Amino acid sequence: MIVEPFVALLVAAGNSSAARYLPAMMRVLVPSFGWFAINLAIARGPFVWYGCSLAVQGVFATVFVTTIGFKSDLITRAFIFPFLATAMAGGAKDFIPPMSGWTTAIVTLLQLWSVMGGLIMLACYPGNIMQVIEQQKFRNRRVKMAARDLAKKDKIVEVQTVPSSDKKLSLQTLVVKQSYETSRWVVYCGGNAEFLENTIIDIHVIADALKAHAVLFNPRGIGYSSGFITMLGDVVEDTASVAQYYVEKEKIDEKNLVFFGHSIGGAAAAEVVAQCHPQASLVVDRSFSAMSDAAVAFSYLTPKVTKKLFPLFAGDLRTIDAWNSIKHNRKLIFYSKQDEIIKYDVSSIARLPQFQMDGADAAKTVELLGTPPSFHNCLLSAFDNYEAVCAHMNKLFVEKKD
Repeated sequence: MIVEPFVALLVAAGNSSAARYLPAMMRVLVPSFGWFAINLAIARGPFVWYGCSLAVQGVFATVFVTTIGFKSDLITRAFIFPFLATAMAGGAKDFIPPMSGWTTAIVTLLQLWSVMGGLIMLACYPGNIMQVIEQQKFRNRRVKMAARDLAKKDKIVEVQTVPSSDKKLSLQTLVVKQSYETSRWVVYCGGNAEFLENTIIDIHVIADALKAHAVLFNPRGIGYSSGFITMLGDVVEDTASVAQYYVEKEKIDEKNLVFFGHSIGGAAAAEVVAQCHPQASLVVDRSFSAMSDAAVAFSYLTPKVTKKLFPLFAGDLRTIDAWNSIKHNRKLIFYSKQDEIIKYDVSSIARLPQFQMDGADAAKTVELLGTPPSFHNCLLSAFDNYEAVCAHMNKLFVEKKD
């Protein structure tokens, strides 16, 4: 039938990066088109297969509807709407002409590719799931308590909603301002399961050491930020949107702006400095050379195959490429050889030859020393050479010729 190529094209578009240009509700709906087509074919076979598909999806959808409702776009997109599409397929099989075996196979492969990409993204950015597990009201309570403590130290806490670059999403941000006048600013880019509601408790450790105001934010799908993350590039886009908003609002001189990124946030910070704010300073804290390199440590495939396949499912963040494209010298890398997440010998950006002794960027690399509870997740203040680390960061604000 002439309509079959359009069905395959619709499913392919809905499961690709092209879906980001759709309205928000359509982005939530599009994965269900493929499930409808697949279950339409299943419903025409033995009922036991369709019944199993409906029952399994029904269990997950019921659990999420009764516990979360429709508060999470990601859950609605991945579980609730696909279940409704499966249920509709059972009733529509008698009215809609069957698709050919080839079209059904293509749609099935596209859906499996989408599912695999979704699982990989959840592994890369579990904040979307942790956001659902921990209720927002508890995180709100932490913000209020932290804000009260910061106010006692004469700091000012401001909450602001910032539009995304395409104006389709709203991003939750929070600013911690010093009580004294300072032109220094830090944009903090957190790790893959780090919420601003948690970071605000500790941000003064960095902000006070640098005598700077600090900007925190939740990427899309986290806290009160709308939407959901589907590709790694979404984190970069959100970081760029927040930074641009405050640069314009506060009239920040880029040479007085530091992007501090931890883990995956380090990759996002590097990309934003390279692409959007080339005069800003950069701190990459315990991050990877590329996300595809980090995936090697957790993959059952060979390193070569992993590095080739990973970007096809989730995109990639190439921290080293962004680092090398930044022309000035106001940039630092912090690392730990005992990092339990970003394995030094496998994926740490600091393992590369240019950061070794006598390498071109050796002077911009600082090893974190000591025995903290976690070599990856602990604050910088948990390491023995914290004061030396802060001294290195403070030099980023000194204007000098590169």
